[in-house]
Amino acid sequence: MGFMGDRRPEQIAKAAAQAVERGARVFTPQLEWPGATAGNAFALEDWSRTVEMVEALGWSMVEWTVVPDGKSFTAFPVFRRAM
Repeated sequence: MGFMGDRRPEQIAKAAAQAVERGARVFTPQLEWPGATAGNAFALEDWSRTVEMVEALGWSMVEWTVVPDGKSFTAFPVFRRAM
């Protein structure tokens, strides 16, 4: 459920909760920030909130990749749950 049309923190947290219900051990959402540009230093509040909300459900982020996507960035955090 990583590639979703609505990538707001609340929607990603909902998908993470659904992954818990399915018994998933790995959750990898796709986070986009269309306003971010190379060299632009500002807090990515939505990304931070997303990580906090997913980890509050018992997931732990174990990997994080950010890829430039034209004039923007896309992040792929990998979360795991102990079973």
